[in-house]
Amino acid sequence: MIHWKAPPEGWLKVNTDAAVFPGRQRIGIGIVVRDWLGNIVLARQCSMFGCYSPRLAEIMGIREALSWLKGEDNIIVESDTMDVIREIRNPSIVELEMLVEDCLELIKQFDNICFIFVGRCANQAAHVLAQYVSSISGHQEWACHFPEFLTTVTASDMI
Repeated sequence: MIHWKAPPEGWLKVNTDAAVFPGRQRIGIGIVVRDWLGNIVLARQCSMFGCYSPRLAEIMGIREALSWLKGEDNIIVESDTMDVIREIRNPSIVELEMLVEDCLELIKQFDNICFIFVGRCANQAAHVLAQYVSSISGHQEWACHFPEFLTTVTASDMI
């Protein structure tokens, strides 16, 4: 089983994930930012109304993370959606959707940013945050005193 891996010293790793709740016409987005020691630095949940495909929800999650973290340097963004990561890394391979174009514009505001595909096992913290969105509306974020369900997941990532 592959677990989350810490970024190099001086870098932040941003894991994003989305959950689609079609019966409720809602999506959930989870974003977890950790440092090179594996410590959670920031976390955010977003609940958005609308009917979106899982793919579009994942792109919205990455765009939300980029918008939220503008101005940070040395960022590694990880997602478990390979085709979205591929599109962002190689934008000329297909005709781009507007949301991907938004991401590309936001990327210009960062120094030292890269995008990596990871399997679901290495993206559990963001996945759990996205799943827990059903209990909130709007956005919720933490810069300290993270919820227990999140710290439990991140602690098991480091084993």
